[in-house]
Amino acid sequence: MSPARDRNAPDARSAPTSLAARLAHLEGDLDRIATDGLRPAMMAVALLFTVFAIATPFIFPEPSQIPCVIYDVVLIAISLALYLICRRTTLSPRQVHIAGTAVSLGVLGNILMSGAMGANPLFSFCVGILLIASAGTMLSAVWALANAAIEIVAWAVMAWMILPASEIQPNVMCMAACFAVAFIVHVSRNVATVRILELRDGDAKRERALQQALAEADEARRELDRKVEERTAALRNELEERGRLEEQR
Repeated sequence: MSPARDRNAPDARSAPTSLAARLAHLEGDLDRIATDGLRPAMMAVALLFTVFAIATPFIFPEPSQIPCVIYDVVLIAISLALYLICRRTTLSPRQVHIAGTAVSLGVLGNILMSGAMGANPLFSFCVGILLIASAGTMLSAVWALANAAIEIVAWAVMAWMILPASEIQPNVMCMAACFAVAFIVHVSRNVATVRILELRDGDAKRERALQQALAEADEARRELDRKVEERTAALRNELEERGRLEEQR
């Protein structure tokens, strides 16, 4: 007779499957969070540069109007394409980071081009806003730091080339403040994302525990029904046996 199996002992065959399912579930949640963060950002970029494309002929000097409008239209097309992709499919965090970086660099190029043409005297503030926005869409600290480094270095080169010495210090202070805000935004979003994943994981654990409890209760009910049936059959057989004995007498 085989020894009884301990019901509290973990099932060696089901443990890896459960762990794999749990990791896949969390990975899917992370993919959705990353994609959900990129989608509104792309729509915001498309709307913003639509406004810029309309306003550029009225506020930019004539030599810079056509290049800036063309650049705006390209950014609008790319942003709308990424927005539609995010609506149709769920991207991985790596794909979201690549797409976000590409758009951030595109926007950075637009800002620096307009600044180099003398059409955007506030290009430092624009780069600072871009720094904050790009940090808010990046879940990875490495990607966020890489984007920030590229944006700051590109801004520093352009500022050294076109800004007078008297304006360097206030612009540096502006960029430092924007970097601090970007850091806070990035950390806050990561903390919120981790908390969301923890809550979802807790919900999944409670759901699995409830399903297990229901399964155990159902198994106990079936076991009780089986014992009742066996006892009923035994009593029926006993009564039938007594009846036969009485008839024989």
